[in-house]
Amino acid sequence: MVDDHPILRESFAQLIDLEPDLRVCAQAADAHAALGEARRALPDLVVVDIELREASGLDLIKKLRALYPHLPVLALSVHDEVLYAERALRAGAAGYVMKQASLEEVLGAMRQVLGGKRYVSVKMQARMGEVRREGKHTPGAKPQVSHHAVTR
Repeated sequence: MVDDHPILRESFAQLIDLEPDLRVCAQAADAHAALGEARRALPDLVVVDIELREASGLDLIKKLRALYPHLPVLALSVHDEVLYAERALRAGAAGYVMKQASLEEVLGAMRQVLGGKRYVSVKMQARMGEVRREGKHTPGAKPQVSHHAVTR
């Protein structure tokens, strides 16, 4: 769990630890600490806030993917997904979820990414589908094959 806001990071970690199938094995407030914790803890998933004080979360995602190509990363952010989800996916994130989402949605996104699938919200799936249908895609962006929202 990488977020530079301690109360948010620690509270979210406590909520995750209440789940029977999930456990937070490390926390970090910045990119440097996150890289060290990833090396030490060998997590199955990294949840990264895309806006960190000392470095870009997008840059951290790129570094994590370069060092650990099979380690899934879920981007978590307050920033509008319309503007940032595609950037996070291009950086190597397996999913993007907004901090305004319900805990259920965030946990579902985590489980989906842990299961080897990509995650974006239903709203973002629709937008990405419209872009593909209209033929407007970002040059160099990898096409997204499938996106599934998880709800209970």
